[in-house]
Amino acid sequence: FETAKLAKEKGFYLDYPTACYTEDGQLYISENLLSERITNKPKPSVIFTAPTQSLLQKWLREVQKIDITIHVTSTTHEYWAYIPNFIRGDWRSDCFKTYEEALEQGLRKALLLIK
Repeated sequence: FETAKLAKEKGFYLDYPTACYTEDGQLYISENLLSERITNKPKPSVIFTAPTQSLLQKWLREVQKIDITIHVTSTTHEYWAYIPNFIRGDWRSDCFKTYEEALEQGLRKALLLIK
């Protein structure tokens, strides 16, 4: 939810999201959104689209020109995110047990780099 909220603040938006958060912070998934389009029932007030990590990473890379790479240590199999930034200096995340946790921290940091 926090990453989705930050992404919206930085200009990320999907016209047809597969998932979104409602004003009360509940996740609303694509099956419900499609059902309501078909039946013309009013959908909830959407405040944040909920992008996948890979879609948000692609948007950051292609639109914002911020590249996030994930590295893994060969001995401990821990993952960490890396963002090359030639103006402010490179950034490296903490180590995490999963790729997705490292990517999530990298996504948040990359969003904070957008002015």
